Amino acid sequence: MAFSQMVVSGGDFANHPERYDNKPVSINQVTVGGSDEGHGHHAGPGAHHGAPGTGGHQAPCNPPRGAQEVKVNFMQNPDFHGCFYTQGPMATQIMNKARGPQPVEMVLSFKGNRQIGYLITAYKVGH
Repeated sequence: MAFSQMVVSGGDFANHPERYDNKPVSINQVTVGGSDEGHGHHAGPGAHHGAPGTGGHQAPCNPPRGAQEVKVNFMQNPDFHGCFYTQGPMATQIMNKARGPQPVEMVLSFKGNRQIGYLITAYKVGH
């Protein structure tokens, strides 16, 4: 491959996502899956949730046709929420790896920005 890909921690990405707009990037120190139902940590409409500059008012994630949203949790910045998605078959693979009550740590490769979301192009279980 003839392109360079940055590898950054999920915390660095979450603190400054604009630095990585429309550039291929891989992040570590993130988890996918896990059940947070019943823990009472969901921010309802109008809730003031999130650190300054992290987009505390989360816009709905509307992935393109044929793609599915993948919930990504940032271990170093749990208040950061971005719209991460991938094509159906890869979404199914990722969610099969992340089944169960415990979140699974992954390295995710993607490209995108805060306005359109982030298309996951590859993943690896572990760190």
